[in-house]
Amino acid sequence: MRSTKPIASANEPSSNVRSSAPALSSQPSIRRSIADVELVVDSSLNLVDWRCGLLVEAGFPEALAARLARDDRWDLHALIDLVERGCPPALAARVLAPLDEEARR
Repeated sequence: MRSTKPIASANEPSSNVRSSAPALSSQPSIRRSIADVELVVDSSLNLVDWRCGLLVEAGFPEALAARLARDDRWDLHALIDLVERGCPPALAARVLAPLDEEARR
């Protein structure tokens, strides 16, 4: 007796063939994840720019301000406060350097 099992059409994936592409139902969540990552990266860049701008306005040279702005271990308010009290920016950075600064170089 012949099998009455239907033959898969060309548009239907075979059950014994694995596809390396993600299923269509998962693509919206992938797109959402990528958008979330892009938003976080964009927000981080805006934060660094903002931090750098504050330091430059306070009198820090751009190169030093950019280095300090990228590292969130630095207390910007304390740095700016020292500079406003007359401390040179480079010295303020040395005084307030994170304890593990030498280990990161």
